[in-house]
Amino acid sequence: MPTVKQRKKRMPRDAGRSMLEMLATVAIIIILLGMVITTFVRILPTMRADGAMQEMMAQLRQAREISIDQRRYVTVTFQNTNEMVSYRYDHPGVDNGTTQLSDYVLPYGATFGVVSGVGNTPDAFGGTGTGVNFCAGLPCTITFQSDGTVLTSCTFTNGNCTSGTYTNGTVFINISAVSNTARAVTVLSATGRLRGYRYTGTTWF
Repeated sequence: MPTVKQRKKRMPRDAGRSMLEMLATVAIIIILLGMVITTFVRILPTMRADGAMQEMMAQLRQAREISIDQRRYVTVTFQNTNEMVSYRYDHPGVDNGTTQLSDYVLPYGATFGVVSGVGNTPDAFGGTGTGVNFCAGLPCTITFQSDGTVLTSCTFTNGNCTSGTYTNGTVFINISAVSNTARAVTVLSATGRLRGYRYTGTTWF
């Protein structure tokens, strides 16, 4: 049977980690953490821009779906620098009574507008003069009809749009006028179809 002295000799002298090894491990962790944080900070604005575009598209889709499901006109007004307000006309053919459906503000500091140097989307609806190209400026109102189509410049008489026009358009948004946060949603008036675009810094896709 081995003695206590013999057992001590068998035990490795360096069973624990040295201070130098621990410091090296901590340094590696700090470097990796710094790389992750740097990458996250760099891509955070683009992630927020994507989120703002998706939420704006959801608001437009909801307005279109309500107009179809309830057989009513639904207007969406783009106003101020980042606000969308939608109304439903309650009694077509009777009066101009309306019900407000939503009052939505773009998140993450996103605003309507075109970033300098960023060209038009591939759809090329309405040019790039203003953030909401259905109109010359804000406020700008579009109207979804019960078949899902989109009109601009509607004049309502007894709850019916009597003078609207079919106009394809694009809504441009961005965050702090940074080019790679430029986003756009094009709307095809004949169908109400929506398509979102992201700007990579060189092109739309």
